Amino acid sequence: MSDSESDSDYESSSVSSSDSESDMEVHYLKKLNPDAPIVKDVLEELQETHIPMNFSRNNSGAGHSISLGRVSDRFHHMMVSSGRYDDKFPELKKVIWRLGHKIVPFKFTTVQVNYNYKTKPHIDKNNVGSSVIVGLGDYIGGDVVVSGKRHSIKYHPLMFNGAKHLHSTTAYKGNRYSLVYFRTRDIDWRKKEDEKE
Repeated sequence: MSDSESDSDYESSSVSSSDSESDMEVHYLKKLNPDAPIVKDVLEELQETHIPMNFSRNNSGAGHSISLGRVSDRFHHMMVSSGRYDDKFPELKKVIWRLGHKIVPFKFTTVQVNYNYKTKPHIDKNNVGSSVIVGLGDYIGGDVVVSGKRHSIKYHPLMFNGAKHLHSTTAYKGNRYSLVYFRTRDIDWRKKEDEKE
């Protein structure tokens, strides 16, 4: 934590108690203070970055989206520790990782960076365990629907298992960024090739 940041920059959030195992798997983490230096740094870098349209995410639909960190190299049929956007946007990756190390309670390998991306209902079949998603920016709406329940993620990180829970994004107005911190699994490319035949 830098000298200019304090624990009060990350407000406590109560998690509602429930007997449902599904509810326990979907819960909020500490709320972010939009005025915290690291949060402002991340938003500033996001606003200065052109996030291109991504048409390869068949499960969640096309949208402005990039992956930082460990990603699949479809051309060479392997997982690589850093993708093309790590080299293209090093400062963005640096501040996103700094924020992640403050708010994510597990070791993540990858961050999905989305801009004005309204995802359709999907699961993240290549993720392992829980993911953390948080929304940044000046927008209204844009909740994440997880297994039929709406959750506001605006400066409020939400943790859930995206490989198990169907999730999507509601309509919104304004400029909405979302960061999804997660761990990737190794992909059996031979199986993927067999599925194509």
